[in-house]
Amino acid sequence: MIPATQRRKSDAAQAVNELRTQGLEVSKASAAFKAGAIDVKAGDYVVRGDQPFRTLADMYFSIQNYAPQNPSPYDDTGWTFQYMRDLKILPVTEKGILDQQMTLLTSDAKAPGGIEARAASWSSITPPTTAWSRSGSKPRT
Repeated sequence: MIPATQRRKSDAAQAVNELRTQGLEVSKASAAFKAGAIDVKAGDYVVRGDQPFRTLADMYFSIQNYAPQNPSPYDDTGWTFQYMRDLKILPVTEKGILDQQMTLLTSDAKAPGGIEARAASWSSITPPTTAWSRSGSKPRT
């Protein structure tokens, strides 16, 4: 379960979209519920375990651990999805989560709030007194 109320909500939405690009099915909780010890809020993302690419989810979300006597590789956090994205991902093993109301995402996830870009025209204004005009030298091009 990926809480939608991460510190950086847009990163959570982007991560969900990347998971969907890889073939994972991601749903959004329709209402708040409790799954074991986890409080799921409406709008949280749920990567269900009853899907064709479940193994991919297991690989992405598993924390890599290395025995202290073994040398750890140079990228020991490089393939741990939540560390790469600075996300909080909560594992839910309670099977009852599959019976809860949720909606399968069929388009990109979007974080609430934010800034929308619009086409704008920009102009540059150069002040009449610049260093090169005072010194008499020409500007470099």
